[in-house]
Amino acid sequence: MERRNKPERVRPILSFNAQDETGKVSALVARAQELLDGEDRRRFMQTMDALKGDGETVRFNVYDDVLAVINRFVALEETSGTFKQYEPLDPGRTIDGTAAGE
Repeated sequence: MERRNKPERVRPILSFNAQDETGKVSALVARAQELLDGEDRRRFMQTMDALKGDGETVRFNVYDDVLAVINRFVALEETSGTFKQYEPLDPGRTIDGTAAGE
């Protein structure tokens, strides 16, 4: 029986600056919701709802945790350099660091 690989899901890119308004948790959640649709949006909303403690506040002690959860659904690009793990890719480079087309 031949095993087929699932096509890799392409996540939409969400650029933000952790040092300004675009880096607030509420702004990131709202923008991620706007970028997602269908099943991805439904799963994102379910995940965020499950993380709410009192129905209003997301239960996190660390901003990094919020970013990690959001990054599961969208590809975060942090533009201030505060979070190196979410640095934007150089144009023409792939995620593994090789030049496009290599």
